[in-house]
Amino acid sequence: MLLDTWAWAEMFGSSRTGLELRSQLSGKSVYASSLTLAEIVGWCERNGKNPEICLQAIKETAIILDATAQHCEAAGMQFGRLRKAAAGMGMIDAIIYTQATANGLELVTGDSHFKQFPGVRFISNEK
Repeated sequence: MLLDTWAWAEMFGSSRTGLELRSQLSGKSVYASSLTLAEIVGWCERNGKNPEICLQAIKETAIILDATAQHCEAAGMQFGRLRKAAAGMGMIDAIIYTQATANGLELVTGDSHFKQFPGVRFISNEK
């Protein structure tokens, strides 16, 4: 499973959803996009968390998948179609989705942009 930035942020924020997600990771192969590293640093800065601690936790928990030229090109070619299906989707989200599908991984997220896409385990954050 590839955890997107939303999933990591939920776990680092210690939300109920994040705690439940963390409990589901035991014994599973977990992946993260290299782009998530950049996004999580931004999230840490906005939320008063220590980015060094969060980055270390991701690197210790997940196998990091580098965003390759092929992933970026494929995402660029699909971006128009993806954005029509999910208005407001950004290019980084498109690249992360492409990385998951290209590697045969389920994308785990609560980001509504991905809700209707195949290969996505959407986690509702509703109380």
